[in-house]
Formats: sequence, C-alpha cells, structure tokens
Amino acid sequence: MPVTAHPPGSNAGQSDIEVQVFHEARQTVSDLVVRSAAADKHVAVYRGLIDIAEHAGGSKGYQSGRALLLSRTAVVDNLPELAIKTNDVQCSHGVTTTHIDDEALFYMRSRGLSQNAARQMAMTGFFHDKLSVPQAMGEKLEEI
Repeated sequence: MPVTAHPPGSNAGQSDIEVQVFHEARQTVSDLVVRSAAADKHVAVYRGLIDIAEHAGGSKGYQSGRALLLSRTAVVDNLPELAIKTNDVQCSHGVTTTHIDDEALFYMRSRGLSQNAARQMAMTGFFHDKLSVPQAMGEKLEEI
C-alpha cells in the first residue's frame, strides 16, 4: 500500500495524503482510517482508493477520512474512491470535516487550561481517538 504524506504547514501550501489499497485475493479485509488538519491558508488533500479485483470475492473494505479545519481560511478536500470489479463484496467509505468545538474549548478553559493548551488537547483527541501505536513510536510522535 503506497502512502505519501506531507505534514500540513501553518501557512499557505498544500499537503497530500494518498492511499491505495488493492484486494487481489479472496476474503481480504481492509480498514483504512485517515486524519488530516489544515490551518491558515493551507490546503489538505486526502485521496483514498480501495480497489477490489474481479477474482477477490468475499472481500471487505472500508475507508474513513476525517479532517480538522483549524481556521476559516483553511481548505480540506477528501476524495475517497471505490473500484469494485465483483459483486460479492462489502465495501464503503465515509468522510467528515469538522472544527474544534467552541463548547469543548469553553469547558476545558473553565477547568483551568489556557486557550493554547485546550486547543492542543482537542487536536490530540482528534488524532488519537482510534490510534493505537507502540509506546516508543508514540513518544517519538509526541516529540515531533
């Protein structure tokens, strides 16, 4: 599965995430979850493809794209695609775009967090809600 990702910048620019999943055997399963974010005048693009071959019956595929807008001038473009060449499959996709909830920020601020700390916590929750990574990798990601 080729993956190309360029992290979103805080200024104008574009980041691209492209994922292609190919089911080439019977009864294969894919569950793709992609998160992205954009701030300032940044454009974040997600292109996802699940391709199920004619001889890959009984396969199941799902892709989920979620994006977080961090400013009013940011742009997110989620482009999921399914290429299904047989009838005997279960395949679907879903994408959503959201922003940091003002009520959640208010709640965190009322508990003593600064505006920046509350925004950081909300972003961490957005990216980590279904993320399961080894501890060493998680520590490295936190450093970045």
